[in-house]
Amino acid sequence: ARRRVKGGEAGEISWAAWSSEHIGLSASRIKELCQIAGADDPAAKLREIREGTRNRVAKYRGKKQPLRNGPGSEAAEGIESAPITMEPERLRLTVWVSTAPMDHVERVLKFALTLNSEPSEQNPPPIEPETQQAA
Repeated sequence: ARRRVKGGEAGEISWAAWSSEHIGLSASRIKELCQIAGADDPAAKLREIREGTRNRVAKYRGKKQPLRNGPGSEAAEGIESAPITMEPERLRLTVWVSTAPMDHVERVLKFALTLNSEPSEQNPPPIEPETQQAA
């Protein structure tokens, strides 16, 4: 197909544009398949591509940053050694808050603030959310 497109059979269109329109694969995958098809030893070329992919993935995984509130972070400093005296429900909520998307945390916090109906020592007045974004 590539030779035919480059030969002009498809009209004034590049191979990249034609393959994007007519083949349901990414440009990088099409390039890999063309390399395999054009290789003297297609099986060896496939092994080479797979090995390269494994190396890239391993390198990427080695560079991944730790979670911002995960083990070793400033936010979690001292948590591992501190005794946990919370009720299981509070602990579950704490774990969820540290990993949930921020928009979910904001929605839950907004709802939680509506639950404080009468301030008392056990039920303090609601805290108004900050209007400024943290830098």
